[in-house]
Amino acid sequence: MQNSIYKKHKKTTGFTLVEILVALAILSISLSSVLYVINQNTHNLIYLKDKTFAHWVAMNKVAEFRVNPAQIQNTRQLSGRYSLAQREWKWIAQIIHTEDKDLDKLIIDVYSAEDSEMKLATLTSFITFSLLDKK
Repeated sequence: MQNSIYKKHKKTTGFTLVEILVALAILSISLSSVLYVINQNTHNLIYLKDKTFAHWVAMNKVAEFRVNPAQIQNTRQLSGRYSLAQREWKWIAQIIHTEDKDLDKLIIDVYSAEDSEMKLATLTSFITFSLLDKK
């Protein structure tokens, strides 16, 4: 009688090797999916941070040109570098005439200095040079 109880008890305990392998496969697939999502979110965060800084660079350049429009008065395109957030940014400003002779359109494109192929921000503004001519 003790022998039959011992045999029944021994058969019903523990997991089989197949069950453990299936559980490990499910766990590894789910963990790799979680790691992929974390990686994508990190890349998106870095990209959005770069876009925000690039937009700030463009806004700062527009403010500079509005305070001192003489630096762009006789040119149609101007470019340079700007330092913000311990990084270098490349900007290109274009001035386009509008129908109003006193108003010009100013377009500033900002790129990362490391990757000047990818445009991170574009800001369009309007600027007048008529105040300079009256001085």
